[in-house]
Amino acid sequence: PSSMNFKMLPMFLTLAGYVGAMIGAMQLVSAFKENRHRASKTKLFIYVQLTALIIGLASSVISLGIAYLVNDLEADKFLSIFGQLVLNYWVSFNFTAIVVFLIGQAGMILNIPILLIQTIANGATMSRDMMPTVYNWMSHISPMYYSVQGHFANIFGSIPQTPYILSMAAVGVVAMFVNIVIVTFLYKKESDIVFENYKNTNETLANY
Repeated sequence: PSSMNFKMLPMFLTLAGYVGAMIGAMQLVSAFKENRHRASKTKLFIYVQLTALIIGLASSVISLGIAYLVNDLEADKFLSIFGQLVLNYWVSFNFTAIVVFLIGQAGMILNIPILLIQTIANGATMSRDMMPTVYNWMSHISPMYYSVQGHFANIFGSIPQTPYILSMAAVGVVAMFVNIVIVTFLYKKESDIVFENYKNTNETLANY
């Protein structure tokens, strides 16, 4: 379709989820650090991932509902678009959480230029072949690129969607693995000792 709302729908569906995931990463990683004395880092990391997934499910219902109000989308594509939105949120969350786990709240300062580069590198305004070198390189690891192209494939049906979905999922798995490595090796073991002491103290007081 020639209308601008259809042309920009794949980009803005993706962009909304990415920005939400970026803010969610800042909040959830902050909660992870604040509750280190209450649970082990493994349990907290699982909580963070599950919470991000729940947020992704809820936000995707809302964003897709708005998209259907604004655009004349086919009803039988609701579940496939919804599934991609949830995947996009989870992948974007882990992708943006890397720098937040590494350097804390200051990671948002680094995430913003990464986001801006991806608004060009996502392929909505120019093809990968036309992109300058930096944007072309970013498109290969960008969750936004694979999500935008996946939406174009699904909504307009001109190209296969599966390769983009698999590539986006691969980016998410690698990003989550990087986060696991960061949490495992860069967070001090003393924090786990503090948690064990905290738990033992509570058990002693309860028995008393």
